[in-house]
Amino acid sequence: MTAQEVAKSMMDKYGKEILLSGNKFCAMFSDMAPNFKLENKILRRMNQENILGEIYSILKSNENNFKKFDCLCENAGFSEEWKKIGLDIFGFLKMRKPL
Repeated sequence: MTAQEVAKSMMDKYGKEILLSGNKFCAMFSDMAPNFKLENKILRRMNQENILGEIYSILKSNENNFKKFDCLCENAGFSEEWKKIGLDIFGFLKMRKPL
């Protein structure tokens, strides 16, 4: 199972609202995917920076998902690698760079 599949299965089961409970989301992800060390670290940092809650807000508002996500990660000091991994984890939400 990939990190994206784990996140998707959690959101399918508990709804996108699970992102509003960042600690719970991170703990469940860690339990379901303990071998994804870097992804777990990135998710915990996203939770600390309230990016998980902001992802929920982005989804509710139909904003340009990629630009907002990119800006949030940049403001939190994420490297390009971490931003890419974050996009990969939540890729099923269609947060992609516009063509």
